[in-house]
Parts: sequence; structure tokens; C-alpha cells
Amino acid sequence: MEALMSLDANRNNSVQATKNNQTQTPEASKKPLRFFITQEIGVGASLCVLIGIFSLLQPLFWDRGNFLNISRQAAEPALLAMGQAVAMLAGGFDLSIGGIMGLTSAVVAYAVLSVGVIPGMVIGVLLGTFIGFINGTLIARYRLPPFIVTLGMLSLCRGLAYIITGGLPVLNLPEEFSYLGSTGYVGGLPIATIIAVVIFCIFYTVLTRSKFGYDVYSIGGNESAARLAGINVARIRTLIYMISGSLASIASILLSSRVSSGQPSLGDGAELLSVAAVIIGGVRLRGGQGSLFGVMLGVALLAILANGLNLINMSSYVQLVAVGLIVMVASVGSVIRGPRSEE
Repeated sequence: MEALMSLDANRNNSVQATKNNQTQTPEASKKPLRFFITQEIGVGASLCVLIGIFSLLQPLFWDRGNFLNISRQAAEPALLAMGQAVAMLAGGFDLSIGGIMGLTSAVVAYAVLSVGVIPGMVIGVLLGTFIGFINGTLIARYRLPPFIVTLGMLSLCRGLAYIITGGLPVLNLPEEFSYLGSTGYVGGLPIATIIAVVIFCIFYTVLTRSKFGYDVYSIGGNESAARLAGINVARIRTLIYMISGSLASIASILLSSRVSSGQPSLGDGAELLSVAAVIIGGVRLRGGQGSLFGVMLGVALLAILANGLNLINMSSYVQLVAVGLIVMVASVGSVIRGPRSEE
């Protein structure tokens, strides 16, 4: 009897310790909050420096039309980075988003020609969500590594996109479809930008104010502790990859609309840029810490860097080198600061 009472007491202590550990995982924790602020200030300062440099080198950089162009071009990377951020906050990542974009672009183009613009776009979003469900199921239910699952899905989706289209773009899409990501404006802002801002506000609120957001941070901080606390880790992980897949499809629809065609190669390399934005924005590589606002600063930094280098006629190869260096520096900073925030 005494042994049973001792065992029960130990179990209760373990669960209580788990709950105590979890309370320091979300953004409400003071030490992680300092980590977020430090990262965001650093990225924000770098952003200001870049703007200042490009303004001096190219006066056209300050043109209102150029900033609207930057905001439009950053819409799709922002959506991809949001999905990637949620996955990485939970200790995973999603390399399949580039393939999802290519397959969605091909399917949506044919669907728009067959059943209309709105139904075609709905089909595209459902497709991305379903692919995310497959990713999440394989990762969460069968405990397969996210790297293997999402890398395989990247190749699978990309191959299917080329098979469906025969490797050729799908053309002659209706003007109504092009309006969404290219010519459409509301209140002086591109529709694509407005869509990205609205989705950001929704996900920022969800991550910082809901139980789902708490669970995401808890799983990334300590998955074993999250399980002991009663969090359905498999369900949350599946939802995370469904979110990432749906956001990749929305980004694909916006970009396909901008180029007025279905492109099987759409999103090539997008997965790496999304990871770059998330790391630059301060999300810890092992998960559990990070700010969606910081991730958006990372997206803005990459967008302004690309735009500014183009305006001063720098080679795209220089952009690759610059992004690589920034990611390496941000990764080192994440590793150095991560353990301190846990003390």
C-alpha cells in the first residue's frame, strides 16, 4: 500500500513539474520575451540599415510604387514563412511547401479553366491542406522524421506538377484570376498584401492567445513534458502541417495569379527561403521559442534586400551569397542565445 502511495506521489510530482516547465514555454514567459525582443530589435536595426544604404545608392528606392511592389512581392514569402514558423516552433519543419506550390499552381490553373475562378481556388487550398494532412499523419502518427517525409513530398508534388502539365505552363487564364495577385488594389494597397496582413493578424492572435498556440510552444519546448501534461501531440502536429500546406497553396494561388499562368516550377527553392526568414526572425532551431512578428521582420529584410540589390543592378548570385551569410549569422545567434533563455 505504501509503495502504491509513493508511486502515485511521484507521478503527481512529475505532472506538476511538467506543468511548471510548460508555463515558461509560450511568449508570456519573461525570459523568452527578452529573447524575442532582442532578436526583433536586431533584425529591425538591420532592416533600417539596409533601407538607409539602398536609399543612398538608388533614390528610386524611396518611390511609393517601389514600396508597394515590395509589399506585393513579400506577400507570398510571408505566407510561406508563417506556415514554416508554426512547424519550427513545434520542433519540426516543412520542406514540401515548394512542391505544394508547383502542384497547386498546375491544378488550380486547370480547375479555373474548367469550373471557374472561385471553385478553382477552393480546390487549390483544399489540395494543400490535404497534402499537409498526409505529412502530419506520417510525422505524428507513425513517428517518421519531418526531414524525410517533407523532402519526399517535395519531390512527389513537383513530379506530379510536371506530369500534369507536361512540363509546360498553363496559359489563357481569365482576367478575373489575374486581378487577385497582380492588378487588384483595395484602398491603395495590393490585394495580395492585404490578404497576407489579415492572415498574419489571425495567426499572431492564435499563437499568442489560444490553447493551440500554447500547445505549439509546449511541444517545441519539451515534447515529452507536453505529452505528460495531456496535450494531444499527434493531433497538434497534424494540424500544424495542414496549416503549412494550406498557406503554401494560398501563396501559390497569389503567385500564379500574378504571373497569369499555372507554373509547375512555381515555388522552386521557396522552402529554403521560408526557413531563412524564420531563422532570421529569431525562431529557435529546436523549437519552443520565437515570435511571428520577428518572422515577418525576417521576411521584410529578405524582400528589401532582394529589391535593393535589383535596383542597383547586382547579380542574383550576390543575393544568394548575402542570404546565406545572413542565415548563418542568425543561426549562430540562435544557438548562442537559446540556452541562455532557458536558464
